[in-house]
Amino acid sequence: MLSKDEKISSVIKRAGGLTNYAYLDGVRMYRTFEVIDKQEKQELHISKELKESILADPTLALIYTNDLRKEETNQKSIFGNEYKDFAYDMVYLNLEKAMDSESSKHNLVLIEGDSIIVPKTMDVVHITGELMNLKGKSISAPHFNRRRANYYVNNFAGGFTKENKKSNTVVVYPNGIAKKSINFGLFTLSPRIKKGSTIIVSNRLVKETKEKENPVDWNKQIENAMLKVTAIMTLWLLIDRVSAE
Repeated sequence: MLSKDEKISSVIKRAGGLTNYAYLDGVRMYRTFEVIDKQEKQELHISKELKESILADPTLALIYTNDLRKEETNQKSIFGNEYKDFAYDMVYLNLEKAMDSESSKHNLVLIEGDSIIVPKTMDVVHITGELMNLKGKSISAPHFNRRRANYYVNNFAGGFTKENKKSNTVVVYPNGIAKKSINFGLFTLSPRIKKGSTIIVSNRLVKETKEKENPVDWNKQIENAMLKVTAIMTLWLLIDRVSAE
């Protein structure tokens, strides 16, 4: 980077700009963040004499140097008693808006370790999940303008099954953003599809019924009910007899 406050548009321009094959809807940006492991690293300490005897043997020396090389290429770095590892987090980016205006909120200030991936134009739509004709598999189909997710499921994946829940259908766009279908009660409106999108079809959640530890003994239940009826009838007869006297 040329400066601490260099923005995305500046880096893209210095890289030669975008080609005619750049797919702006599929641009992804990643930013590194640190994961701190507070567990102290267990280091192996050996004496000078033992080290010299290991290096004197060609086979043992090869194993020892290979282990050292692996240790040197480990991406962890030590800071006192803490070890910091580095992972990537995705950052939403609208590159088209970032390039249109220097002051755009999408024209983010870059920091060390940022990555911007500009893919080539994608022409297909990916359909996966609990599909009618491809259990456990997936299928890709050509992209059609202004079509929604249900169109692709119905025309290329055999349609929705009775087990599917249309409102649980999720579309993951090529830039990583996900959008869920909207349930209006009488009908479900699925998201519009862009090139390179992935449609994920899900089933309804089945509530598991817990098995009763003691199954119902219907004979005993009927017997108890008969005893209660008999007691009520006996009480009624006694009351009727007392009233008659």
